[in-house]
Amino acid sequence: MKFLLEKQPETVWLVGSGWEGSFSLEDTVCAGAIAHSILQQTNLSANDIAGNDELISAIALYSQWEDDLLGLFHHASHGKRLLGLDGHEDLKYCSQTDILDILPMQQEPGILKSHH
Repeated sequence: MKFLLEKQPETVWLVGSGWEGSFSLEDTVCAGAIAHSILQQTNLSANDIAGNDELISAIALYSQWEDDLLGLFHHASHGKRLLGLDGHEDLKYCSQTDILDILPMQQEPGILKSHH
Protein backbone atom coordinates (compact mmCIF):
# COMPACT_ATOMS: atom_id res chain seq x y z
CA MET A 1 0.00 0.00 0.00
CA LYS A 2 2.77 2.42 0.95
CA PHE A 3 4.43 1.86 -2.45
CA LEU A 4 1.20 2.67 -4.32
CA LEU A 5 0.58 5.84 -2.34
CA GLU A 6 4.18 7.05 -2.67
CA LYS A 7 4.84 6.17 -6.33
CA GLN A 8 1.27 6.66 -7.60
CA PRO A 9 1.67 4.53 -10.72
CA GLU A 10 -0.78 5.37 -13.48
CA THR A 11 -2.08 1.80 -13.76
CA VAL A 12 -2.03 -1.05 -11.24
CA TRP A 13 -3.35 -4.51 -12.05
CA LEU A 14 -4.60 -6.59 -9.11
CA VAL A 15 -4.66 -10.13 -10.46
CA GLY A 16 -5.93 -13.00 -8.35
CA SER A 17 -4.34 -16.36 -9.08
CA GLY A 18 -7.61 -18.18 -8.41
CA TRP A 19 -7.85 -21.94 -8.09
CA GLU A 20 -7.68 -24.23 -11.10
CA GLY A 21 -8.94 -21.47 -13.37
CA SER A 22 -11.86 -20.53 -11.13
CA PHE A 23 -12.85 -17.53 -9.01
CA SER A 24 -11.14 -17.28 -5.64
CA LEU A 25 -12.89 -15.65 -2.70
CA GLU A 26 -9.69 -14.91 -0.78
CA ASP A 27 -7.94 -13.36 -3.80
CA THR A 28 -10.95 -11.13 -4.44
CA VAL A 29 -11.22 -9.93 -0.84
CA CYS A 30 -7.47 -9.20 -0.87
CA ALA A 31 -7.89 -6.97 -3.93
CA GLY A 32 -10.80 -5.31 -2.15
CA ALA A 33 -8.67 -4.72 0.95
CA ILE A 34 -5.96 -3.02 -1.11
CA ALA A 35 -8.44 -0.81 -2.96
CA HIS A 36 -10.37 -0.04 0.24
CA SER A 37 -7.16 1.10 1.91
CA ILE A 38 -6.40 3.42 -1.01
CA LEU A 39 -9.89 4.92 -0.67
CA GLN A 40 -9.40 5.42 3.07
CA GLN A 41 -6.04 7.15 2.64
CA THR A 42 -6.85 9.41 -0.33
CA ASN A 43 -9.63 11.68 -1.53
CA LEU A 44 -10.37 9.31 -4.40
CA SER A 45 -13.68 7.52 -4.92
CA ALA A 46 -14.25 3.93 -5.98
CA ASN A 47 -15.14 5.22 -9.45
CA ASP A 48 -11.79 7.03 -9.61
CA ILE A 49 -9.72 3.91 -8.96
CA ALA A 50 -11.77 1.04 -10.34
CA GLY A 51 -11.14 -0.07 -13.89
CA ASN A 52 -13.92 -2.65 -13.87
CA ASP A 53 -16.92 -4.02 -12.00
CA GLU A 54 -14.80 -6.74 -10.44
CA LEU A 55 -12.90 -4.22 -8.32
CA ILE A 56 -16.12 -2.53 -7.22
CA SER A 57 -17.41 -5.93 -6.09
CA ALA A 58 -14.09 -6.71 -4.38
CA ILE A 59 -14.32 -3.47 -2.40
CA ALA A 60 -17.89 -4.32 -1.41
CA LEU A 61 -16.85 -7.83 -0.34
CA TYR A 62 -14.03 -6.48 1.81
CA SER A 63 -16.25 -3.78 3.30
CA GLN A 64 -18.76 -6.41 4.42
CA TRP A 65 -16.17 -8.80 5.88
CA GLU A 66 -13.31 -6.54 7.02
CA ASP A 67 -14.05 -7.26 10.70
CA ASP A 68 -14.27 -11.04 10.17
CA LEU A 69 -11.90 -12.08 7.38
CA LEU A 70 -11.25 -15.35 9.19
CA GLY A 71 -14.97 -16.09 9.12
CA LEU A 72 -15.05 -15.38 5.37
CA PHE A 73 -12.12 -17.71 4.80
CA HIS A 74 -14.06 -20.48 6.53
CA HIS A 75 -16.65 -20.14 3.74
CA ALA A 76 -14.10 -20.15 0.92
CA SER A 77 -13.46 -23.43 -0.90
CA HIS A 78 -9.71 -23.07 -0.41
CA GLY A 79 -10.25 -22.25 3.25
CA LYS A 80 -12.30 -25.42 3.63
CA ARG A 81 -9.49 -27.41 2.00
CA LEU A 82 -6.98 -25.94 4.45
CA LEU A 83 -9.25 -26.67 7.40
CA GLY A 84 -9.47 -30.27 6.19
CA LEU A 85 -5.66 -30.38 6.36
CA ASP A 86 -5.62 -28.94 9.89
CA GLY A 87 -4.67 -25.51 8.52
CA HIS A 88 -6.64 -23.28 10.91
CA GLU A 89 -3.45 -21.44 11.95
CA ASP A 90 -2.71 -20.77 8.26
CA LEU A 91 -6.14 -19.20 7.84
CA LYS A 92 -5.66 -17.10 10.98
CA TYR A 93 -2.33 -15.81 9.65
CA CYS A 94 -3.76 -15.06 6.20
CA SER A 95 -6.72 -13.17 7.67
CA GLN A 96 -4.40 -10.49 9.08
CA THR A 97 -3.85 -7.24 7.19
CA ASP A 98 -0.88 -4.86 7.07
CA ILE A 99 1.52 -7.20 8.85
CA LEU A 100 4.32 -7.32 6.26
CA ASP A 101 6.33 -4.49 4.74
CA ILE A 102 7.45 -6.32 1.61
CA LEU A 103 6.34 -6.13 -2.01
CA PRO A 104 7.32 -8.68 -4.66
CA MET A 105 7.68 -7.00 -8.06
CA GLN A 106 8.30 -8.64 -11.41
CA GLN A 107 11.80 -7.73 -12.54
CA GLU A 108 11.45 -9.74 -15.76
CA PRO A 109 9.14 -12.60 -16.78
CA GLY A 110 9.41 -15.32 -14.17
CA ILE A 111 11.64 -13.35 -11.78
CA LEU A 112 10.29 -11.52 -8.74
CA LYS A 113 12.33 -9.09 -6.65
CA SER A 114 11.33 -8.13 -3.12
CA HIS A 115 11.06 -4.45 -2.20
CA HIS A 116 10.89 -3.28 1.43
